[in-house]
Amino acid sequence: RHTRLRTVTGVQTCALPICVYGVSANLAAVAPSANGYLKVYPGITPPPTASLNFAAGKTVANGALIGVNPDGSATATMSQASHLIIDVNGYFVKAPT
Repeated sequence: RHTRLRTVTGVQTCALPICVYGVSANLAAVAPSANGYLKVYPGITPPPTASLNFAAGKTVANGALIGVNPDGSATATMSQASHLIIDVNGYFVKAPT
């Protein structure tokens, strides 16, 4: 299993506001080594379902809504080795009180 913590918000990375609570993104697994899955999530506990399922050697993409940690990061866990593209196309902020 391959797990990485990636920052998906903040001025230095994606020019998103620091107050982001989640993002809308396209996820793509490119040239995976074997059949498998990708999970992208906040925190350290992976969800029971995958964000993307892929087949060996096939580029596969899927849209996902992803929660982020307070520091703007999310955890990406892949069951097999693959290149990963995360293309953020929208974001969610906390409603004003």
